[in-house]
Amino acid sequence: MPTAKNVVSELALIYSGLPPAGGGEKEGEFIMTKILQNIFLFAIISQPILSFSLDYKEDSYLSDKMTQKYKDIIMQTRTGKEFYKRFMDKRGDKFPKIYLRNSDFQGLGWYEIGEDAIYFNTKYLMKFFDIKGYADSKIITVMNNNKKALSEFVYYTDTLYLHELIHCLQDTIYGKNRYMKEGGLFLEFEYEAFFISDMYFHEKMMKNKVLFKKILSNEYSDIYTDYDIAGYLMISMDPVEYKKNIEKRYKKEIYGYITLTEEKESRKNRLEEKKLLSYATGDKDDYKKDEIDYRKLSRQKEDYDSFLKNFFDAYWPKFSIEALEFIQDTAMDAKNYPLALDTIPYLEKKDSDLDKDKIERLKTKSALIILSAIAFIKDNQKKMPREILAQHLKFLEKACSRTGRSFPEELNDLRKNVYLKIIKKYLKLAASQKDEQEKEYYLQDVAFFSDSLEKNYSIISSTTLTSPTPGVGRSKVLFRVY
Repeated sequence: MPTAKNVVSELALIYSGLPPAGGGEKEGEFIMTKILQNIFLFAIISQPILSFSLDYKEDSYLSDKMTQKYKDIIMQTRTGKEFYKRFMDKRGDKFPKIYLRNSDFQGLGWYEIGEDAIYFNTKYLMKFFDIKGYADSKIITVMNNNKKALSEFVYYTDTLYLHELIHCLQDTIYGKNRYMKEGGLFLEFEYEAFFISDMYFHEKMMKNKVLFKKILSNEYSDIYTDYDIAGYLMISMDPVEYKKNIEKRYKKEIYGYITLTEEKESRKNRLEEKKLLSYATGDKDDYKKDEIDYRKLSRQKEDYDSFLKNFFDAYWPKFSIEALEFIQDTAMDAKNYPLALDTIPYLEKKDSDLDKDKIERLKTKSALIILSAIAFIKDNQKKMPREILAQHLKFLEKACSRTGRSFPEELNDLRKNVYLKIIKKYLKLAASQKDEQEKEYYLQDVAFFSDSLEKNYSIISSTTLTSPTPGVGRSKVLFRVY
């Protein structure tokens, strides 16, 4: 159930990267927002007088249209075709209904367990079209009667829809045992949902490289794509690390998540307790019911563990290397050096299964990226705000350190001076933050800069810090291009 926090200007705050600078709207984002707004407002002005009242009859019409449009778009990819085949093998043509409804308590969208329905939150639909104060009934009418507005919305929410459709299929296959008593999902089911939706988003961007470059150049942003890109950019060569990143994504969205393994152990312990009680009271019905439930969960865990292993084994190796190279190449094209640098350690992993020629080619490309980044920093150090310069230096240092390269000597003095100054600013910003994620971002970077100063210049920070949570996530930030 994705949340709407992850806008491009806030990616740094959520995923440990650069905080938004300046506070103003970016030119490309502003233009695109106005285009979307005009599409929606024109749709309202040009509405015909409908012969039926604004009631829920329109829900069904809109649901059918959206279901078909999503299917048409998603099935243009291999991932989409394979998923729809799995879905239709289990459910035939029975797709969940789609509803547009406003909620202050939900995220961008969600699959409603008991209703077999996917909901899109109109609270964020209005943000997407840059409109305010429209009732759900009016939004439904506009979306039902204006092809352009509907097409724009469907195109940019397809990954979200697919994610929720995966949960719909899981519900069909596994039923109530898929859910915790509190109504949340077991973490393992999110591994599948995020992995498939990330694979789909990758294929979609491969087909629209112009859009992907605009996203990485910070020239395009919308509330749905921002969520998709934030997850996609957390891909690594290591499936274990990728699953940990999914855990972080899911942890942000639901408090008190639990894994199938933890739930199985918990139910086993409860079962042992009830077994003892049943002997004492003579009431064995409750114990037998829980025993059946426990066995069902155990079978479910075994089946799903097997499915996940086979699924990751089949798709992960090719997908991860292809996605990382695509991100790296596009980042370089967009002059997003921090992002390009951040892919280097993952593509050069020592335990990689790639052949030697491939590894050597990647190392050569990495060396060229590092040289380009050095030249870029030297040429633009006076143009860049200090925060952005600090981030470029940080990612360069990380890329060099993690691949056994030396940090460029000609940037040593610059690194020291920038880190010393940025630490003071980040400490003040951290102290003023009420949002824990934002505070954690600043403190994590302060820790990195302080460690670097101590290691490389024997400068020890005298500031007492609240230790940030380790491994908040890979820093994948969209930087300004200079």
